Amino acid sequence: MSRLIKYLWFLSVLALLASLLWIYASLPSEVGVLANTLGEADEFLGKNQFFYLVFGFCALINVILFGLRNMVISYAERFRRKLTAYRLSLQLALADWMLAFASSLNVFFILALVYIAAFNSTEDINLEAYEVLVYAGPVLVAGVLLSLVFFFLKKRA
Repeated sequence: MSRLIKYLWFLSVLALLASLLWIYASLPSEVGVLANTLGEADEFLGKNQFFYLVFGFCALINVILFGLRNMVISYAERFRRKLTAYRLSLQLALADWMLAFASSLNVFFILALVYIAAFNSTEDINLEAYEVLVYAGPVLVAGVLLSLVFFFLKKRA
């Protein structure tokens, strides 16, 4: 299971990078990031500034969660003999959960980037068709956060 989650996380990182590069190419020189009550952009960032801010933020989140995962795994391996079977399986499950959470955040970031690209598009795009993206990302992240409760309540040997 751990290898599958690590593989899915790696795919989500690649998908995030690919979507960021693809969307960067289609953005105007001034990227609208906030809208007024009429739905018109009123706060702007430069295209390059937007790219580096998003890239840096996403990289920081992924590095932190991956680093925490590795710390939990190294702790579990270092103290394997001293830990009970319950505690060991809980720590390994928590390490897997951290990458699953990072994957869900990556999907959320991808959905947000797609919405920002549609919002800044020069074509006449109906943004109502993209409203599902506004809700799908937070629902996914909330679902993964709720699964953390499952990890703590699950009976372990």
